[in-house]
Amino acid sequence: MRSISIFSVLMSCAAAELFTSMPSVNDPRCGTPAPSESLRAMAREMRAKEQLQVHQVRDIDTTIIPTVVHVVYANQTEQGGYIPKSQIDAQIDVLNKAWTPHGFSFDLINTTYTENATWTRVNFDRWPDMKFALRQGGYGTLNLYTVLLTDGFGLLGIGTPPSDYEEGSDNFKLDGVVIQANTLPGGIGPSFVPFPDRYTEGDLANHEVGHWMGLMHTYIESGDYPLSCANGDNDFVDDTPVHMLFITENGPDLNCPPGRDTCPDLPGLDPTDNFMSSAWQSCWNKFTPGQGLRTRNMWATYRGGR
Repeated sequence: MRSISIFSVLMSCAAAELFTSMPSVNDPRCGTPAPSESLRAMAREMRAKEQLQVHQVRDIDTTIIPTVVHVVYANQTEQGGYIPKSQIDAQIDVLNKAWTPHGFSFDLINTTYTENATWTRVNFDRWPDMKFALRQGGYGTLNLYTVLLTDGFGLLGIGTPPSDYEEGSDNFKLDGVVIQANTLPGGIGPSFVPFPDRYTEGDLANHEVGHWMGLMHTYIESGDYPLSCANGDNDFVDDTPVHMLFITENGPDLNCPPGRDTCPDLPGLDPTDNFMSSAWQSCWNKFTPGQGLRTRNMWATYRGGR
């Protein structure tokens, strides 16, 4: 199963394809759909360009991304999804620590608080209402929504990939990142997943913002089925080794033991320390230079100046 449509009313077909998919069966924590063929084609084109760019020594200019955080909660408790300003500031610090080396800085320009128990739980059919009501800024403004996602099939977040949407369109309004509120730094962790304490450092936002910036998962999740090391695509970034999810009879193994190599006939070990991998959040600590270059090219193509 690739995806299941959750709602279609009030949205165009294109909008539904963008943001109404259930999480991948491979890694149910991330609800960002497997990349479309158009996004994969753009990534292939950019990889060819980047193979030339990587040999060009140049300073990296910093792009400042205006950021709006929308706290949508059921009640004013941590269990109800309420987040104090100190945790939001800490989340922005986590984003900047990861992204500043690659030329991006997130500037928190506004924070909104909305008490709405319907929006904050996994009522996918209500998310257009939430986003249409709360979204601020242009296509280059990061709108980060924190919600509870308590009944979301293990879902922890969704990031919408960049595209050439017209300003004011439904797809434009649906753009942004949605994350589980309890995963911000210092949070209690999501109660519905194993080891909730492994999701309290704020790096879930780095993963979903990575999708928003145009990055794909590092593991193979698209191509011709059955997917394999020799028959599938990962993220089309040269310095993230091709790998598969490590699947056991109980589902994906999210641990990050040193030396894991699910594609031993291909170069490199599984990048379990990468923000875009499928390992526990506590395993993550980096984006690669190639991912940084990819996001700068994606930004220049889709979000810059918008």
